[in-house]
Amino acid sequence: MNAIGVRNWREIAIRREEWRKTLQKAKTHTGISLHSKSRISDYSLDIDCAVLPQITGLLPIAYVNIANWNIPQGLRLADEHFYQHNHIDLLLGAQVFMKH
Repeated sequence: MNAIGVRNWREIAIRREEWRKTLQKAKTHTGISLHSKSRISDYSLDIDCAVLPQITGLLPIAYVNIANWNIPQGLRLADEHFYQHNHIDLLLGAQVFMKH
């Protein structure tokens, strides 16, 4: 299952297709189909996401000092500010992670 938080769903400027999908037997969630594109390459994918009130709390939960980390020069990270306390925008499920 992929998930997007309500805060992000309302902010993203994409064509929204609402859908309903039955999950965990009787529980039904609202969701959207979206096209997601990498900001650093030509990679893109179409995914269905459950729209949840919140994916998780702010992460990381504590300050992370990366001053002594050896991050290779030129390495383009998906989230350049991964160490800063912030919202999780999108959670990709195992089926996306393992496929790509």
